[in-house]
Amino acid sequence: MFMDAGTYLVEKTPPREWMSEDLKPSFVSIDKEISVLHPDFFGSTPYLNWLVGREVYYHSTFSSSRDAKSFKKTFLKEKENVVIVKLGIQLEDAELILNHQLDPQDVSEQGISGLLSEKRLIGPHHSLLGYDIMGYECATFFSFRTNHLEGDIRNRVPFETNEVGLIKEFVHAKKGADMLNNEDFGQEEVDWFAWALFEVKD
Repeated sequence: MFMDAGTYLVEKTPPREWMSEDLKPSFVSIDKEISVLHPDFFGSTPYLNWLVGREVYYHSTFSSSRDAKSFKKTFLKEKENVVIVKLGIQLEDAELILNHQLDPQDVSEQGISGLLSEKRLIGPHHSLLGYDIMGYECATFFSFRTNHLEGDIRNRVPFETNEVGLIKEFVHAKKGADMLNNEDFGQEEVDWFAWALFEVKD
């Protein structure tokens, strides 16, 4: 069972040149260093009026799938490579984030804090895309790939990836996250979790 940690509009992107050679042509990630997320709040924002009355938080996090679908239909209809992704985390990990990570005075945290506090389950009607190992801090996600930790994890946990570059088995993502939390690999000083990514149909 996974708790709802928000909905994201993610552009499928080619693997970066520094990634594993066995990755397929399209890649999905919530890490902004890897994939493009919408909306982009920097620069020109022609959708400010649309945002009024809707809950879209830091890190391009939509509170509801409905608003993500509406934004995609209104502003991204020319982009065929954008997928609607719902991010999930296990209850015990969500509680760890709520208890130890979130600063209620930090505006950037309020979206994730509110979503996890609601403890909404991700329904069975969404299609599982796969799993990622991501650190979390200040409403920002850091994939293990961005930190060049793939080789370190594969040496201990021989995981496989699927057609969108995500880990196939949750047990492997969980073991990888536990390994990064318990050992020093020179990675970001954040807590690492196994996250599930689900596709939301338009």
